[in-house]
Amino acid sequence: MTEKQLVAVTMVMGTFAADAIKGALEAAGIPAVTRGEQHSSWLFAGSGGGLGLVQVLVERERLEEAREVLAALEDDDSGDLPGS
Repeated sequence: MTEKQLVAVTMVMGTFAADAIKGALEAAGIPAVTRGEQHSSWLFAGSGGGLGLVQVLVERERLEEAREVLAALEDDDSGDLPGS
């Protein structure tokens, strides 16, 4: 079995925005993971881990599809994501 290569589709400030984007991608059928939230709680002690930069990662072969989903969210006023 080959391992899937993950690439960043976006980087946002805070876990709230990253989780919202991850949820939107997953709702569109695109598996996503976040990376960086562990460091944000260390860098900003007492913040609850929500203030650092967080990457949202997808499989390389789904990158363009993920970008289209994010573009559609940005075009939709009701889809504004904090920190993006």
